[in-house]
Amino acid sequence: MKRSGFQTMSPYAYPFYIMTHPKDGFQEMKMNQKSSVSVTVLIIGIYILVEMLYRKYVPIDLNEYDRDQLSFVRLFIIMVATFFIVTGANWCFCTLLDGKGKFKDICYVAACAVLPMILMNILTLIASRFLTANESVILEYPALVIKGWALVIFFIGLSEIHDYSGKKTFLSLILTVVGILIILFLGLLLVMLFQQLYQFVELIIFDFKYKM
Repeated sequence: MKRSGFQTMSPYAYPFYIMTHPKDGFQEMKMNQKSSVSVTVLIIGIYILVEMLYRKYVPIDLNEYDRDQLSFVRLFIIMVATFFIVTGANWCFCTLLDGKGKFKDICYVAACAVLPMILMNILTLIASRFLTANESVILEYPALVIKGWALVIFFIGLSEIHDYSGKKTFLSLILTVVGILIILFLGLLLVMLFQQLYQFVELIIFDFKYKM
């Protein structure tokens, strides 16, 4: 049975409700079939933007990334690829484990899971402008808690959309990690293959020009 309160809630408010009530939120989301592709894209887009600003402007005391090596284009590609590799691997293995969640639902769960991290990064960006180097260290502990809560949201979300028990959800996450490693391995092989093909074609062209 659909719950009218959640059904009439704005789709842009769903993730905030889920962030504070993950179990009830994902249950009601599934009953009302309210996972939104546009909201998923918006959240991931904001996450990438905030992450870029975080790596660029947060002081080195809280920022483990090298600003001199920062490339926005490369960061964008890496983050988008990571998102689809994780969600794709989960979808593949959960399909084999009779998971009921669709690919768009998995993406929505992942987007809701990173929402607390977005808010924490925004808070860190603002607070780092006013805190000294020693004072800014206090933000490290809330950041760890927020990352832990993001994992909890992701776990509960997968459990609800796939209709899994806790043990089966944990198994699906292990298989997801295995799937990620397989995808990365195949991607590495593909890159090496294209490199060898490029070198082979380059050698043929060079040989042809030399004989001419």
